[in-house]
Amino acid sequence: MEALSRFFDKKIIYNKWFIVGAILKLLLGSMFASTVLMDEYVPFLRYFVQSNFSNPYAHFYSIGESSLFPFSPLMLYILSPFAVFCDSITPLLLRIPIFVGDVILLVLLHKMIKTGVTKLIWFYWLSPVIFYVIYIHGQVNTISFCVLFGSFLLAFTKKFYYSAVLLGLAISVEVSAIIVFPFLLAYVWKFYSKPNLRLIIYYLTIVVGVILVFNAPFYFLDNSFLNMILFNKDQGKILDFFIPLSTQKYFITLGIYIIVLAFCLRLRFMSKDLLMLFIGFTFLLLLIFIPPKPGWYFWIIPFYVYFSTKSKQLDILPYIILQAIILVYFAVIPNSDYTNVFLLDTTHRITIYEYIYLLGIDADIVVNITFTLLQTILLLSCYLLYKNGIRYNTTLRLYNRPFLVGIGGDSGSGKSTLSSLIENTFGKHMVTIIRGDDMHKWERGDENWKRLTHLSPKANLLHNEISFLKRLKSGKKIRRRHYDHDVGKFVEAQTIYPNRIVIFEGLHPFYLPVQRMIFDLKIFMSPHEELRLEWKLMRDAKDRGHKKEKIIQQIEDRKQDSKKYIKPQLKYSDISIKYDFVDRAKDLQKINVKFAFETDIDIEPLLSQLSSIDSLSIQHDFTKKQQIVSIYGDIEPSQNNKLMSSIMSDDKEFVKESDAKGGLKGITQLFIYYYILAKLKSE
Repeated sequence: MEALSRFFDKKIIYNKWFIVGAILKLLLGSMFASTVLMDEYVPFLRYFVQSNFSNPYAHFYSIGESSLFPFSPLMLYILSPFAVFCDSITPLLLRIPIFVGDVILLVLLHKMIKTGVTKLIWFYWLSPVIFYVIYIHGQVNTISFCVLFGSFLLAFTKKFYYSAVLLGLAISVEVSAIIVFPFLLAYVWKFYSKPNLRLIIYYLTIVVGVILVFNAPFYFLDNSFLNMILFNKDQGKILDFFIPLSTQKYFITLGIYIIVLAFCLRLRFMSKDLLMLFIGFTFLLLLIFIPPKPGWYFWIIPFYVYFSTKSKQLDILPYIILQAIILVYFAVIPNSDYTNVFLLDTTHRITIYEYIYLLGIDADIVVNITFTLLQTILLLSCYLLYKNGIRYNTTLRLYNRPFLVGIGGDSGSGKSTLSSLIENTFGKHMVTIIRGDDMHKWERGDENWKRLTHLSPKANLLHNEISFLKRLKSGKKIRRRHYDHDVGKFVEAQTIYPNRIVIFEGLHPFYLPVQRMIFDLKIFMSPHEELRLEWKLMRDAKDRGHKKEKIIQQIEDRKQDSKKYIKPQLKYSDISIKYDFVDRAKDLQKINVKFAFETDIDIEPLLSQLSSIDSLSIQHDFTKKQQIVSIYGDIEPSQNNKLMSSIMSDDKEFVKESDAKGGLKGITQLFIYYYILAKLKSE
């Protein structure tokens, strides 16, 4: 019960408009139903129960009723217990699982979008198209879609095997969900920088296994199941639109589907937004080339709502107009059920189409004009979804190609700590870290180290880094040796895959002009010298087993090279990070962090949030060339996580509560996170 309570957000359940919508849906569901529900679905479901669960597909196919129930067996199992007690006056019982699916889908959308409840309720829960399609006309799509969106949510939270189970269940409820299968598989494939073949095989196996469990018993009995589910006249309409080529046919809908899928597969990375965009875009395109039926228009509503409520790039007006045109079209068509779905009135009444003719107006022209408007709005929606959704997201470097971050600074300045903070923020599955130490020319103890220090460019294969970084930035993997500090030797070369964020940390990232031009963001670590020496002593003694005397001598030997080769790189950085004493004369334990960066980045949204934390002291100044933010104080990990989530609400999928740090590390983590996403958005 506690888990159920956490799932059904009180913000939704207690919302007055949710309650109003729920009452309306249950009232409409008890009073209205089309012949599709009462004369096709219900007889099929009743037969299954009353015949002691014999094969209903075989029975109705044998008597020529092959289009009564175009759903897979799991839908049959879900609905049949409710249909037994359903008669022509009270279809409410059959609406119960449909209503439950509707509520679950609303909750899942809220968990995925993470936006205001009221906005989501208005756009989805109170959608006029859903009122008509589900609770008046009598379609049952909410059941399959709540399972399908559950599969999405599990995939977005890296619960891939559970996602596979629900995807198999969704296809076992409604076979049309198989359209989603390749896109979701592409998301799983592209989730990690290194393709996880085992994960893909397991995912495929689970989905196919679940489908076979629920479908195989009917499939192996006879061909009636396949003919009613896969080859019925409604499914066949997908192939009705074709171009005749000599004696062959080019199926346009199938060709469009393959093109969209190919475009999806060519992307290097896949975000949850891109997955939802591609699926919604595919459904919209298919509707343009399929003869309209009420149930098929439900497909696009949850996806349209996902972006209309979440994205600032998409206009809500086309969505409103589309719903209005859908309702008008199904009102004026010759076989409209608008006037004959009220169950308490069994009198057959003339349709709106017939009424238009009685008024002396050519009803066919009205239908064709409405159909033209409907298809035009669908085309416009496709264009907007592509332009402001797919194209916008695929141009973001975090999704389209690796975002390269260079981190420079002297030995012991905190480069590796910053790399780890960025990795903790975005997640290991999104970040690849390579280190400049791998390109030292010699191993520890080599005679050459007596004449050159590690800080000298001549002691490192700097030009090799250029080719490595270029390959990673173009999305290609590299083979790179690794320097093991524990033993002071090079170990076997490793394959490194590009990722959404690639971090290069080292002593000379900005030394060569051609190399520093490759980076999308250049960060230079410049702590107070006393702090750096303290950190280096601590690291080299504890982590690398060096003696204190040797470390101090090494620092002294490298002073001139540091001044000559390392510190001049500061001027090429986009951000410099300096940890310093607040008041060195009074207290060496009080340390602040100072960020110096370009003036183009608007830092005010971050500072306004930080100013609400009483434990922080913040100073913000501008110079001619840069702005400087100095922060002293403490921040809790929970506060840091909350700030990361609120400031960049569109990118919440990047942030996990366990990733957030506290103290100066947390402040640095928050600033770099904000800066990277702000830079991406500004581009």
